[in-house]
Amino acid sequence: MKYRIGFVYPWVNAFMIPMYISRVDINEPGYAGTHGWQVRYFNAKAAFFSDVKGNKRKNVQESLNAATEYLQIHYIGQKCFVKNIKPRIVWSLRKGRRVQEARVRISHPMYGKSDICVYVGTENTIDATRITSALLSAMNKRNAAVAEHTRYRRSL
Repeated sequence: MKYRIGFVYPWVNAFMIPMYISRVDINEPGYAGTHGWQVRYFNAKAAFFSDVKGNKRKNVQESLNAATEYLQIHYIGQKCFVKNIKPRIVWSLRKGRRVQEARVRISHPMYGKSDICVYVGTENTIDATRITSALLSAMNKRNAAVAEHTRYRRSL
């Protein structure tokens, strides 16, 4: 995740602000105003983290930390390796067929993408060598997807 340096008036110290988080400071005469951090990310619902809770004013850094935690939960790059990467064999019966087919299925590293599937064979043709080659093929495809996703995250 990329960060930028930002300053909040009247505080002197600089803040490391992640991308997709912006500062909201609205001061209108006669009103209390709005002060906090807003998270706007395409994969998450927009959220506002106020510097004020009830009548007590929080530290600006605390509300920024809360906004950063919320962003990290929804950030695609943070979800890259969360999913289960154990390959599994899935049996299915296609419509109009009487013989079940086996596929090796493994999760895709990019959040929201469909799983990687590799055909193994039918219940009549399956053996240990076909399962081993399908497992290796699925792992190679997933490793290629991980490398592609890592390049994508670095370009952000």
